[in-house]
Amino acid sequence: MSRHSTGLSREERCGSDASDVDFCADTIEEFAVKNRISRSQTYKEIAAGRLIARKVGARTIITKEDGAAWRRALPKMPAAESTTA
Repeated sequence: MSRHSTGLSREERCGSDASDVDFCADTIEEFAVKNRISRSQTYKEIAAGRLIARKVGARTIITKEDGAAWRRALPKMPAAESTTA
């Protein structure tokens, strides 16, 4: 089991079901589809500083860790108020 510079194994970084074809990062398009938001909204989140994107050559990627941090930081919806008397 190889370790990354973070000290975590690939399985620890990407989940126990990580395989050789499962990447630890998504392109903008992949991230948008997986999170059910538009590419435009993805770029807005990056521009606002709420989502971290990284460049690899000409490609922009979002790591699984950065995507998870973005989801955890999303505001929670308030509980619906009861209408019973």
